[in-house]
Amino acid sequence: MKDSTTTRVNFDYPDGLSEEGVTDVERLNDQVIDGIESTSFALDYEIESTDDSTYKVSETARYDPESEEGLTRVQASSGERSVNYATYQSGSKVYMAEGLGGQVEYSAYDLSTGENRFDRRTAVDTAREDLDFVDSLTYAVDSVEVRDGRAVAALTITGTSEGDDSWVSDPSGRMYVSEAAWPVEFRYEGTSSEGSFEANGEFSDIGSAEVDKPDWVQKAKGS
Repeated sequence: MKDSTTTRVNFDYPDGLSEEGVTDVERLNDQVIDGIESTSFALDYEIESTDDSTYKVSETARYDPESEEGLTRVQASSGERSVNYATYQSGSKVYMAEGLGGQVEYSAYDLSTGENRFDRRTAVDTAREDLDFVDSLTYAVDSVEVRDGRAVAALTITGTSEGDDSWVSDPSGRMYVSEAAWPVEFRYEGTSSEGSFEANGEFSDIGSAEVDKPDWVQKAKGS
């Protein structure tokens, strides 16, 4: 559990957020996406079903826009099926190592051309899709806290913003938002068409993340 205090803290609310709650979820979400696309970060994320439709996905993503590098690692399972892959991106080039039937297969793609199809996710894709929930839920500001030396607004999930068309029902959870509109830590749960689920994620190394090129990239280049 993160160290936190709830003493009086000075906090500059980002656009779309105030002491009354989220006043403009679209504006808040725009800042979240802009941060993901323009700032280096590391993300750890996990989602797991809690009923008969069993699945579990664990993801890590690192991205550095200055070097145009990204790295993702994904482990997913559903029943007896499992998926295990990693992607490394450098500019428009993406290299992938994927575990298939006890073997590792390597492949390479160029996102700037239509020569072949890339059907996995880059680091930015991963972060954006893991945060799809931000603009589809409603929130109330519960408090302002200091967590690991960072001032954050603690938001409680209160419902959905899409009514009967929402992808989730009965959502609950919390999200901690920084002054720069980063959802530095979040947890949410609810029921979707696939069943009940729980998800949680945490951003770290915001603005200082570096991406190390994996050793297997050379094998993918020769694939």
